[in-house]
Amino acid sequence: MKLNKSTEQAVYIVIILALQVNHHPLKSSLLAEILQVSDSYLKKILRKLVVAGIITSAASKDGGFQLKKHIKQISLFDVYTAVQGSETEINFTHIGYRLFDDQKHVQTAEQKKLNTFLQRDKINFTKN
Repeated sequence: MKLNKSTEQAVYIVIILALQVNHHPLKSSLLAEILQVSDSYLKKILRKLVVAGIITSAASKDGGFQLKKHIKQISLFDVYTAVQGSETEINFTHIGYRLFDDQKHVQTAEQKKLNTFLQRDKINFTKN
């Protein structure tokens, strides 16, 4: 399986939305700014996550994107298949190193992410 840049960004979208206080919706423009990508590019990824039932979208002044279900009900495999279906090679772009200051923690998380995909398990974002 190949983890493309869009899928890696989708994983971070899910994490960012899960960390929102009171599940406050976020606009695509803010997500694009956080991830340092164009808003139009990010909207394509967001649309795939909406179609897959992972996130919801509300078009209003106070709207934006939110998780559709609890983070414990979303697996990495769910995000992967929502964005790109199935392939066979893994290639991360390591966005976490740009987003977070604790490089040691990011390195550990990157290794866990790789191990998850190598095992091809439907492991959730959080422990049960």
